[in-house]
Amino acid sequence: MTTVGKYKAAIFDCDGTLVDSESIWMTMIQEVLLQHHLEPHPEFVEEFRGITSTKAAQKIALHTGKSTDEVKDALDVEYSARLRSGSVPMANASTFLHALHGAVPIAVASNGRREDVEALLSTTGLIGFIDVIVTIEDVTQGKPAPDLFELACKRLAVQPAHSVVFEDSLIGVGAAKAAKCNVIGMTTDPVVEAEAGNIAPGFDCLDVKITGQEFYVQIKDRILK
Repeated sequence: MTTVGKYKAAIFDCDGTLVDSESIWMTMIQEVLLQHHLEPHPEFVEEFRGITSTKAAQKIALHTGKSTDEVKDALDVEYSARLRSGSVPMANASTFLHALHGAVPIAVASNGRREDVEALLSTTGLIGFIDVIVTIEDVTQGKPAPDLFELACKRLAVQPAHSVVFEDSLIGVGAAKAAKCNVIGMTTDPVVEAEAGNIAPGFDCLDVKITGQEFYVQIKDRILK
């Protein structure tokens, strides 16, 4: 077990980190591409991971006769409907948040719309652990820009260097690093590991040690860079 820290605040991505919803998004994207007679090659589909619906709509609109706004509206409606019927928390996410709750401030910083993020966190029973929610409507640029994490730190009243971000995507990890936050990649992807340095396959591989108003994260059976 390796211990990293010490931190004064925790910031979490939502889709794919706290909530098992990223697979819903990626499956929907594949289906939407087919509806627009676009071949869902794995490399092309992967470009949609972690991006905003606006960015996704722009990519799709480039290959169709529809406007970005028209595609975005359709994506938002379909994604919202799917989220409400099929989202569950990531394994042990609730236990990990419970360990931090009340000891240190916790934020969620997501490229998603506030309506969807709040619904996800409510449906999965996680929203009660969260002190601050920052979404795409709150910033000029979403991830991979650092804006979401910078604003989350500001609202939590902590310096980025005293925070740790939990992220599953390469785009999110890059945004957290650009904001000067510490990062733990919640994945086994070697590309994300190379960028984040510290990774854990899931919350079951993490423990928390609270010391006053600060905390350390213990990563089980990992040798960290």
